[in-house]
Formats: sequence, structure tokens, C-alpha cells
Amino acid sequence: MATLEEREALRLTILRALYDQDEDSGLRSRMDYRAWASREGYDDGEVGKATRWLVDHGLADFPTLGPFVEITSAGIDAVEESMRPPEPADGGSLLLESVSLAEIRRLEPALAEIRTLLYERGDEMERDDREDLAAQLDTIDAQTRSPRPRKGVIGYALVAILFVLTAAAEAMVGQATIEALREIATAFGTS
Repeated sequence: MATLEEREALRLTILRALYDQDEDSGLRSRMDYRAWASREGYDDGEVGKATRWLVDHGLADFPTLGPFVEITSAGIDAVEESMRPPEPADGGSLLLESVSLAEIRRLEPALAEIRTLLYERGDEMERDDREDLAAQLDTIDAQTRSPRPRKGVIGYALVAILFVLTAAAEAMVGQATIEALREIATAFGTS
């Protein structure tokens, strides 16, 4: 007996297969769900139950007699909704908002100074502070390599860097760098 999660996953998999087939053909196309189950390695009985559930809930339809099924408009809407990223709990989009190349370039001088600090004077810092700065820089570097660098992720890493610098290493970094980081963090909506 499949668990609830397995049944839900199978229903979504079938619905996506119908959606993909419909998208590929550009027309409302029928799928033989038994042949699909065999081809994809699923149990025919479980696929039959899942398909019946989709039909009973208006997400798919049996257009003719036999094992053929097609997606409905409600099914298309359900698949497209499942493909959207979830909204942040606070209703904002800061974590999902992408950063422009110009915004990333604006970070480079301040980040270069922090990297130099770690390289040249890192041994003068507390180990935890040094490792925290390195981790935050790694986070920002990973985001800048992403095809969609996230403003919120970079912004929160900047806030963490500011925290370490003002608490532990302010004397090692110029005040101008700290002010520049504060200004950038504010622009990133996280300070």
C-alpha cells in the first residue's frame, strides 16, 4: 500500500506527463495511462487509482472508453501552480529577487578589501570570526556565479560580514569600507 506522500507524488507525476504531452503537441492529446505506467515502471493498478483520482477531481478526463486520459484546464493550472516557486512567508520577494551585474560590480571593491584582510591579517582575528567571514564571502561568490544571484541571500551575507567587522575587526578595515558595505546592504534591502 502506497503512503499518502507516494500517492500524491504519483498523481503529480501523471499530471505532469499529461501536461508535457499536451505542451509538446500543442493540442489536447490523449495518453494511454496503462502504456505509460508500463513504460515508466509504475504499477498499473496504482496508476489506475491515481488517474481515477485526477478525473474525479476535475484535473483530467477520460475522453473515450479505454485507458486514455487527457489533462483539463484545471489540471494545466494545477501543474503550472506546482512549478511556481513558493512565496516567502513574509509575502516579500527579496530572497527571490535577482541581482543585476551592475549591483554585483558595486560589491567588488569592498569584498576585495575583506579578502585582503583575511589573507594578510586573518591570523590576528578570532578563529570563529575569520571562518565566518570566509563563509559569508563564499556565499556571495556562489551567488555571483549563479544564473540568478539572489538579492536577499547576498544582502544577508553582507549583514553578517558587517556584524563581524564592526564587532571584531573594525580597526583592521577602513571606516570607508564599513560605510560602503552598510550602504550596499541597505541597497540590497537587508540592513
